[in-house]
Amino acid sequence: RSYNRTFGYQQTFPDMSEVEVLSSIMRGHESMMAVMSNRQRSLQIIYSLWHNKDLKAAVNSAVAMNDPSVVVDFLGIICLRP
Repeated sequence: RSYNRTFGYQQTFPDMSEVEVLSSIMRGHESMMAVMSNRQRSLQIIYSLWHNKDLKAAVNSAVAMNDPSVVVDFLGIICLRP
């Protein structure tokens, strides 16, 4: 309910009902699901290219997608492979 920092000010948070809390959480859920679905689709395309063609085609496709999160996920997987 209240939060006191070392700076000397106090911030209070209003009481929220369970319905309000769930509504607040669900408000951002659809947009987050859209982002994650897009990311999954992109990674599936890269995975398909990697296994059907070669690693270079998959890397070029990941870079061409211009989505840093997809590139980071892909590089993470590449670094884990021996």
